[in-house]
Amino acid sequence: MSAGLGTGFFGGNTDSNKESVVEEGFILSESDGKAAVYFEDGAGPICVFDDILIEDISEEEAEKLRRGIYAKNYIELNRVIEEYRGQALTN
Repeated sequence: MSAGLGTGFFGGNTDSNKESVVEEGFILSESDGKAAVYFEDGAGPICVFDDILIEDISEEEAEKLRRGIYAKNYIELNRVIEEYRGQALTN
């Protein structure tokens, strides 16, 4: 799953969705060795990323991902996902 410039991880345009999306927190963690998104309450995973493998990122970042990284909203979540995607692609 890839997101282009101006698109979110679900493929929606983040600019036009800003006002219509109810803000709720997310947790970026892992599922079966891949980065995965969970709702703030732990429900999920709601999305698993085949292109962000734990084995492809540094051990320090992998441990952060295993513990879970909180994102207060969709925009912040998308930023964190893109950072991990970039790290996975360069390793």
